[in-house]
Amino acid sequence: MRRAKGQLREEIEEHITLLALHEGKTRQEILSSLISDPTRVPVSVFISQLTPLESIIKYLHENAQLPLSKIAQKIGRSNAAISITYARAKEKFPGKAAESSVDFIPLEILTERKLSIFENIVAYLKETGNLTYHEIALLLHKDDRTIWTVYHRAQKKQENTIKKHASTQ
Repeated sequence: MRRAKGQLREEIEEHITLLALHEGKTRQEILSSLISDPTRVPVSVFISQLTPLESIIKYLHENAQLPLSKIAQKIGRSNAAISITYARAKEKFPGKAAESSVDFIPLEILTERKLSIFENIVAYLKETGNLTYHEIALLLHKDDRTIWTVYHRAQKKQENTIKKHASTQ
């Protein structure tokens, strides 16, 4: 059964309040600890000027204070690729990424190399977040048609991988 986004948000806020009471912390302290978790990235870091990978690297390096080598290790990319991508992101967008979201993306989904970073993010939000293309487009600051295209490209790649795997057995 699909829950309305507003209902899901209310449930999350209720859980945050309960967690704050249980741990004797304020809601803001709980949110800050969730936001600074280097195994997850808030969806609010995605801005239209940067690619999804640039946004993630910029957030992890500047906001979560992770060294570029650690970021490369966490998402399964080379140090050189991460360094170049960070330099490009800093040039395009010198400001700091916003971290105001209650929606997060786990870094482990980005290690799947059969799909691009963007395809992994869109597929994750569509399949686990149960969001519409429009909702994903709003979160990622992209056009609805782009999200539809990326999701369907990811599905085709996954289907081809399954077919290829089945034919080799």
